[in-house]
Amino acid sequence: MQSSLVSPDRIPAILSFWFGEGEDRNKAPKPAQFKIWFMCKPEDDAQIRELFAEDLQKLARGEYDSWKSDKAGKLAAVILADQLSRNIFRRQKEAFDYDHISLAISKGMTDDEILSYDIQEQSFLMLPFEHSENRDDQVRAVELANLVASKVPAEAEEGIKGFVKQLITYANQHKEIIDRFGRYPHRNEFLGRENTEEETEYLKTATRFGQ
Repeated sequence: MQSSLVSPDRIPAILSFWFGEGEDRNKAPKPAQFKIWFMCKPEDDAQIRELFAEDLQKLARGEYDSWKSDKAGKLAAVILADQLSRNIFRRQKEAFDYDHISLAISKGMTDDEILSYDIQEQSFLMLPFEHSENRDDQVRAVELANLVASKVPAEAEEGIKGFVKQLITYANQHKEIIDRFGRYPHRNEFLGRENTEEETEYLKTATRFGQ
């Protein structure tokens, strides 16, 4: 376990775990971070659960409300409620119980405020819209993905340019699912929702986005 991350100041603990200690967040993520974001193994989820489950509950109880008026705090709260929650409660209903917290924070941010963050950080501030089952939020996710990509400097490394292009692809993929079904069918089994025949057929080959 990365015990050095257990810090009295929980904001840098969350951000350094998620983005890497001292890494340039305007460059493409290193393989170790990409693994945490998208290819976690059960032992990784267990580590995240041990490190951050208490923080998630404190956020939900309002004990971290002061974070919402702090730039780094907003980002940490979004990572906690929108990302780490999915590790802590993988394949459980509770994985989605905190989405409203992260979505409210992202909705409260202007384009300029989002763009004031580093590129990797911007991508995670748009994901609460992508995780929403609301069509308007999906439109906003696609808008933000294109905005983030359009603002990458021409002199930026190719790796980060490819990263933001993927953001657009994934945002459109998520929007297509919501446009088609009005919800994410892969969540049905965890939320007690019955599949339609079309959803059952779709789920035979569909990606489950880690859940």
